Amino acid sequence: MEPGSARGKVESPATERTSGWFQRLPLWARIVIPVVVLVIAAAVLVAVLQPRASADPVDAAESACRAAVQTELDSHDVDTRELSVFEVTTTEPDVYLVRGETAFSDSAGADSGDGEERRVRFRCTVRVEAGELQPPSVRFSEPIAAD
Repeated sequence: MEPGSARGKVESPATERTSGWFQRLPLWARIVIPVVVLVIAAAVLVAVLQPRASADPVDAAESACRAAVQTELDSHDVDTRELSVFEVTTTEPDVYLVRGETAFSDSAGADSGDGEERRVRFRCTVRVEAGELQPPSVRFSEPIAAD
């Protein structure tokens, strides 16, 4: 037997290709089905990754103001006892005015037990620019100083 004669075309059942269900579909269906699947997958992906609606701006302004008041009190080395917000109003579009009261005592006095508690009112202005809350400005009814 010659070495080249073994290379004849012999088809066996293992080499026969059976057509799948997708290939039996009409051409238009073979194009439309993958496109529809991709569009649905893209819509689901966008829905999942889309940022949620922002928080209520009044709540966000109040929260930002509370944080700013607390930071200001901490910078004067006093212990905050209470921080309450009375009202949040809108003075102009995208400007929120937060009013409240805070009670605090001197840190040194709090350790010895003879720290006098003081109450002051505060006013905080929060602006929204380009959809972002700007750092609030805080004003107190009297100076905050460790006595």
